[in-house]
Amino acid sequence: MNTFAVMLREPDARTRDGLNEKYESTNVYRINDVTFLVRTKQLAEDVSRAAGIKGEERFISGVVFKLNRSYAGHASRSLWEWLREDEE
Repeated sequence: MNTFAVMLREPDARTRDGLNEKYESTNVYRINDVTFLVRTKQLAEDVSRAAGIKGEERFISGVVFKLNRSYAGHASRSLWEWLREDEE
């Protein structure tokens, strides 16, 4: 599966709801009100549509990046565990 970072300009509950509606809850990780990680076999364009960033029902400004499994930093243990789940 691919892992994508969804970054919004400002918080929007419709994005959170759209991602949770489109993807299983175990495949969406909320970092904060404007940043989410999504695991899916789909493309970045599909994720951006689900988030409301792109498409006919666009309602929020933001960007979707595909991650390449190269991570570094300091974050909660749950984030690192979530990222490792796809590697198993």
